[in-house]
Amino acid sequence: MKETIKKKINKDERKIKIILGIMLILFVLTLASFVMLITKLFEKKEDPKVPYVKGIEKNEKLVERLKGKSEYARMKIYLGDIVKKLNEKNYSEVYKRLAPEYKKKYFNSLEEFEKYFKDYYPDSFSIKHVNFEAIGDYYVVETDIIANNSNEDNKNKKGLYFVFREYDFNDYVFSFSKNK
Repeated sequence: MKETIKKKINKDERKIKIILGIMLILFVLTLASFVMLITKLFEKKEDPKVPYVKGIEKNEKLVERLKGKSEYARMKIYLGDIVKKLNEKNYSEVYKRLAPEYKKKYFNSLEEFEKYFKDYYPDSFSIKHVNFEAIGDYYVVETDIIANNSNEDNKNKKGLYFVFREYDFNDYVFSFSKNK
């Protein structure tokens, strides 16, 4: 009888030791979580990322609008911004966004770029999204260009591709399929 009482006490002691061990581990984890939380609160804020595209002010309202959007939605916003600037004849802002290799191959100067758009595109146009694909770091948007003025219907374009590479919100470069 004494032996069964001793066994029962040993089992109870072991259970208590296990419970105390678990409580100690939980206490240490909780303490570590508090320390990490406090250090994060007082941590120095990270300096903003250096933008890939130089010479363009980052529009914080646009950045907020882009956050939480899908890749396709972001590319639509970028493309809409490009079309808006082209319709406003703000070629220099669009030219700054061209991918460096593309710019070097097709448009050595802003003047060449501007002349190309005046020759091949309507004065004012809209776009219709046809297809979207993400290929690695690149996003390809297939569009149709539709003249806003029916007198320029001959400058409508079907199956025009815009290729984007995004480095951060509102920090991207692009290229497009070009007529020869």
